[in-house]
Amino acid sequence: FVTGEPRGSVYLLRSGRVKLIRRTDAGGEVIVGLCGPGDLVGYSGLSGMPPRLLTAQVIEAGEAHTLDEADFRSFLAARPAVALAVIESMRRRLEGLCDSLSDVIAEDVPSRILRLLRRLAVAQGQAPDGGELSVDLRLTHQEVANMIGARRQTVTTAINDMHRNGELRRDQHRIVIGAAR
Repeated sequence: FVTGEPRGSVYLLRSGRVKLIRRTDAGGEVIVGLCGPGDLVGYSGLSGMPPRLLTAQVIEAGEAHTLDEADFRSFLAARPAVALAVIESMRRRLEGLCDSLSDVIAEDVPSRILRLLRRLAVAQGQAPDGGELSVDLRLTHQEVANMIGARRQTVTTAINDMHRNGELRRDQHRIVIGAAR
């Protein structure tokens, strides 16, 4: 779906990955979220919001169940435990947005990159125990920049520096993050 479209469906990802994008007036994009298997996409309209505020773009092909929004509301009304899980999912997304905003205001680019990668690793089920973490997700430097509020060139320079310093390394398509700095 794209920004401005009327709402009507909610999607449950069975496989694949989707990025949620907010376009800027200058033509750029800000990635406000990444969704993977088991995530609901497009459900913010459950609160009666106006047309879609974000664009959802597939970044890894997969399969999704499409649910009519009215049926989904009825499903949630009949199953309070599921409704609470949706509320918790919304809370986690809001917390992530707050963390990202705080990072943009208070952190330098290398710190923002490391915090983003750690959050993604935790979202993939890894425990942040102070040891190495890995992110099994193909992200371009531009996508990282769009997620942390930086320029692609700045992100490329920072990532290259972090590779040289041993803070990051590549293992196939995974990014491995060294122990917490």
